[in-house]
Amino acid sequence: MTNRERRDAEMPYISDEEIFEEQKRARRLTQAMNTADRSDFDTISRLVKELLGKSEGAFITTC
Repeated sequence: MTNRERRDAEMPYISDEEIFEEQKRARRLTQAMNTADRSDFDTISRLVKELLGKSEGAFITTC
């Protein structure tokens, strides 16, 4: 079982290079989403879809 599989199964795991790369990608996408123009719905939708998987009809708002 890989560390990624262990993580996804909510078992103890050791972060390896694959997991670190996933985390870096998520941080980059989150930063891009946080700095995107709030009226640029196409960009925000694309970033949400990349980060979370699906975005059709979904909205994320900030307080």
